[in-house]
Amino acid sequence: MAVATHPPHGYWEQTGLARLVFAVLAGPTAVSANMFAGYALTKWACATGHTFVLTSIAVLSLMFALTGAWVGWTCRAQLLGANEQGQRIIDRSYFIAIVAVGFSLITALLIVLQAYATLILSPCE
Repeated sequence: MAVATHPPHGYWEQTGLARLVFAVLAGPTAVSANMFAGYALTKWACATGHTFVLTSIAVLSLMFALTGAWVGWTCRAQLLGANEQGQRIIDRSYFIAIVAVGFSLITALLIVLQAYATLILSPCE
């Protein structure tokens, strides 16, 4: 009776895939959380005078989005043998890593623009 052996799983089939998914979704999740928390807490911040809460939520969201960009960048850096033909898994992973960095940086810029209004105007305006 022959023993069946399974081919070894590559990096991108285990933890690398999870890192790529996190990198792609971190930025949009951060923007969504920032907008949701900002809208939900604006009346409370106006009533209590705790405007720093809105700023701290924006800072935490910005850090989360930049973490997604960093994870995407480190995934991209580990894909040294990728080319632009797109025939292998490593090539497609390279493309997704670049897209993840772009998404996260664009959403980080969006969070900064949303926080700018919070810093200049008070929540009561």
